Amino acid sequence: MKVAVYEHVMAGGCGVATVSRRLAREGAAMLRWATAQLRACSPPVSSCLCAVHECFREWVRLEEGIEPLVGNRWHALLEQLADRCDTLLLIAPECDGVLSRLVRQFAASHRLLNLSPYWTALFSDKVRTSELLASLGVAHVPHRPLRSGAIGPELAVVKPRCGAGCEGIMLTTSPAQAPQSDAGLLCVSPLRCGLSASVAMVLAETRIVLLPPAYQWIACDDAGFRYEGGAIPLPAHLAEQAHRIVRPLTELFRGERGFVGVDLVFPWRASGRGLAEPMVVEVNPRLTTSFVAQAAATGINLAAVLLTDTTASEAVPAADPVCFWPDGTLRSMQ
Repeated sequence: MKVAVYEHVMAGGCGVATVSRRLAREGAAMLRWATAQLRACSPPVSSCLCAVHECFREWVRLEEGIEPLVGNRWHALLEQLADRCDTLLLIAPECDGVLSRLVRQFAASHRLLNLSPYWTALFSDKVRTSELLASLGVAHVPHRPLRSGAIGPELAVVKPRCGAGCEGIMLTTSPAQAPQSDAGLLCVSPLRCGLSASVAMVLAETRIVLLPPAYQWIACDDAGFRYEGGAIPLPAHLAEQAHRIVRPLTELFRGERGFVGVDLVFPWRASGRGLAEPMVVEVNPRLTTSFVAQAAATGINLAAVLLTDTTASEAVPAADPVCFWPDGTLRSMQ
């Protein structure tokens, strides 16, 4: 089996001079992790390739046995990867429909380690995701298109409809503060303060593995929102609630293959005492940096689960306590 990993940021697809260092660090961490996990599969893959823009060569420290294709045009690098592999993992932000277009482009010609084009496109759009969650009866933070007057008197969150992480998110009480020229590309949701968390899952067609829920560290100041990593695991009673709220989604994913991350918030109760039941904020139809920590905390080669579907159970053992940062840095809390 010839496997390739295409990470859009490290290939130069988001620009070299203009891409944020935050996105670049996350892209490098995911590329390093995914290639190392695939290379360590048993039985081993015959070759493991990846694409790296020449300006990012020093960012990516690949393990032995992984062959990087280096160049200065991401389109050409992607074509070279596709020509030399039969199995392809695409890692890209949802911004501007990039991930959705890439999945659609290669779905027919390659075995993709990604969700199908339909689900990738739907979950890349936060408004469509919100509508789906409502139809399933899943408690969620509603997202709707940004229109003049759409924001009420309370604090609201304005973000790209097809965005990734905390990029481009702002707090506001006035539509006038939002960039009206981009209104059709933006959505708005009410601010829900509380404990941020996430549930990661690995889909292997006939098997879906729910991983231990994690804390998310989200910072907010005058500069906007920033994702700063997290910790695994949540306390048992919160983890049970987190798994329960995402289970309706797992029924949609039977027969699918890929990595999925579900962002949650446990809102503060109105009384200010304790946390209410969790709500889904959004669904990430792709690999995220939290999977780096999940593999370390559980001791499971998650790429092998995805690739070979050989895991014995959908129940994952309790995780060792781990803190993680967006650049893939891990620290044991034992």
